[in-house]
Amino acid sequence: MTRPRLPIDPAVMSPSRRGGGAGGPASQPVPSPSETVLLNCDQVSRRLGIGRTKTFQLMARGILPTVHIGAPPADVLVVDAAVVITACLSEVGLRALAREELIAPHLMWSEASSVLHELRWRREITGELATIALDRLTAADVSPRRPKGLIEEAWRVADRLGWAKTYDAQYLALACLLRCRLLTTDAKLKAAGSGLVNIIGPAEL
Repeated sequence: MTRPRLPIDPAVMSPSRRGGGAGGPASQPVPSPSETVLLNCDQVSRRLGIGRTKTFQLMARGILPTVHIGAPPADVLVVDAAVVITACLSEVGLRALAREELIAPHLMWSEASSVLHELRWRREITGELATIALDRLTAADVSPRRPKGLIEEAWRVADRLGWAKTYDAQYLALACLLRCRLLTTDAKLKAAGSGLVNIIGPAEL
């Protein structure tokens, strides 16, 4: 992860600086107020004569402005079995979602593999394609998540939506608990759960 680099205002000093706040001169020349300088955390600590811990505290409180350099953080998306199955049956697979951080409840893998097996059993896909899709599923860059309260939240979601089963409710519950979007190709799930979480389709990315 890229460390934040800090545009430092030389007038900003810690009230708890060693030496009762007076201290000696900075070990390095302090830039003039008209000068914009990007420094990393260690450089800030040395210039202000404070420790790294105090530096991070000042950053967290917004006293020291920060600039993050590098790629923006990935967007976290909950993916359901429907969108993963569709991806696994395509040549592109999940590579189209490589910029996103994909997560799913543990049941997604069971649901997806069951559907693929049924498609092969019904001869709706060939055995060769089923094997390729299964390989893509097991290798998919999706992180399983089970935050505290997921099962209970899924139960409440199912009650609220009038569902007998909680399978689909787990995807909605995970997105609710982690406050992120849900990606699906299931139109019924999107219609039913849009009042609870932000649900999108692949075309909306």
